[in-house]
Amino acid sequence: MLQIKQEETLFSIYRRKNMRSSLMVEKDARIEVEREERDDLEETQNEPDDFNSIPPWKSQITFRGIVASLIIGIIYNLIVMKLNLTTGLIPTLNVSAALSAFVLLRSWTKLLTKAGIMTKPFTKQENTVVQTCAVACYSVTIGGGFGSYLLSLNTRTYEQSGVHTEGNSPGSTKEPGIGWMTCFLFFTCFVGLLALVPLRKVLQTRNCFNLHKTQLKWYFIVVAYMIAPSLGFSNAYGAGLTDMNMAYNYGKVALFILAAMSGKQNGVVAGLVGCGLIKSIVSISSDLMHDFKTGHLTLTSPRSMLVSQAIGTGIGCIVAPLSFFLFYKAFDVGNPEGEYKAPYALVYRNMAILGVEGFSALPLHCLQLCYGFFAFAVAADVVRDLSPEKVGKWVPLPMAMAVPFLVGGYFAVDMCVGSLIVFVWNMRDRVKAGLMVPAVASGLICGDGLWILPSSILALAGVKPPICMRFVPSK
Repeated sequence: MLQIKQEETLFSIYRRKNMRSSLMVEKDARIEVEREERDDLEETQNEPDDFNSIPPWKSQITFRGIVASLIIGIIYNLIVMKLNLTTGLIPTLNVSAALSAFVLLRSWTKLLTKAGIMTKPFTKQENTVVQTCAVACYSVTIGGGFGSYLLSLNTRTYEQSGVHTEGNSPGSTKEPGIGWMTCFLFFTCFVGLLALVPLRKVLQTRNCFNLHKTQLKWYFIVVAYMIAPSLGFSNAYGAGLTDMNMAYNYGKVALFILAAMSGKQNGVVAGLVGCGLIKSIVSISSDLMHDFKTGHLTLTSPRSMLVSQAIGTGIGCIVAPLSFFLFYKAFDVGNPEGEYKAPYALVYRNMAILGVEGFSALPLHCLQLCYGFFAFAVAADVVRDLSPEKVGKWVPLPMAMAVPFLVGGYFAVDMCVGSLIVFVWNMRDRVKAGLMVPAVASGLICGDGLWILPSSILALAGVKPPICMRFVPSK
């Protein structure tokens, strides 16, 4: 009996210890929950202070921010213009533009502080406004058609398409000019920005384009201005869902429709100008979607975003034609054998001719080849996406395969060296490569673009490079 009582006593002591331990655990858990709830409450209470610390929307737009946007916008205008006139392929530069804005403003404030000049620190809202303004500036160059639909109106592209080609009428040309290009950009970009369709713009656009020479009927402009805002809304919605800007596709559809409606005599010019008008308006709406999303994340006022977008667009409408003529006068733009071949100018003019003439204008067996390679591209993409990663990564990308057919193989060595570096870097450290490769690429693009300005000045001055390397076939 004594042993049983001792065992019961030990059991009760053990049970009390367990109960005490459980109570202590529950108490600790309750204290932890209360602490987390208190922290959450404090964060909630601090939120109004954060919102109250946001500067008014007018204070988010500063003089130093406009100057920084102007500098960044001009630099990236030159970069984008070179890409437009060489490969025609423009990478996403928004991240590097945002980084450039941060570095420029940070350096500005540090220099003034060291000089003993008091200045207020820049905020994330100011940085967002600068990024928006700079991106809007060089976006005009991206979508302005300087390497595609506007350049395809000149005589050189007309001759490359074939003087005797059906649908390529002799009068369907207009040489580049700073005046009419600037006017065109102002009317298309700001209509897309404000989504307004006033008829007075139609009359002003008629005078701007001197339509009796460009053969574009006024009622086509009215139709384009009426349709473009709804297409812009659709594109903005799609861009918000997929992060893809489909403005070029809308522009190409407008090109074919307007070219077919205008007939053989006026179809090429009507299709190309209508394509540019629709594309520019629709593209601006997509840019606004991205900007407002960034503004929402950084608590930046939509008013300051819209104003900075308008300022950047205005700067771009002036700077873009000037940067284009810097290249146009300094280099042999449009020469299929040169560096600045502007491949998409010929592509867009041929699309306009196709819209006028239909499939009958295509060369022999051209349509069959298109069908065959279209099927190949779809099949390659399906195999790449559905196969295991070890197999799919060796399937070639049809888009990458198509690039040399458009721009030639002169940059194949550059692409090969860059791809080899990225491949080796991924083999050594995949995580670091994924983080640093975009930064290295941005640096290379910016460095190459910054050399464009002195290179253009030297070319205009007639200065020849001291060394020239050329590869010729062996005898």
